[in-house]
Amino acid sequence: MLPLIFDTCVPREEILSGDLSLDLFAAKLRLVVEGTAPQVYQDANKFFANTFATDGIKTLIREVFSRLISKTARIANIAEVIMAMSNE
Repeated sequence: MLPLIFDTCVPREEILSGDLSLDLFAAKLRLVVEGTAPQVYQDANKFFANTFATDGIKTLIREVFSRLISKTARIANIAEVIMAMSNE
């Protein structure tokens, strides 16, 4: 028999302390662009470290990039965007 989830998982500190802001679950892209969003959205490494990629998100990313890549003229632009993201 598998152990209970309550025995194997430890809630994050902000959940235990009651400091978790529900706003963190709804990214407002305008605030990210303006540089005023919560730090978890401003720092790509922090964002992806805290984000669980669901099957739905993986499918969405695969579909979007496969459609973009099918347009040969856009490949260079996509490469530039990826490089810019990795530099942050």
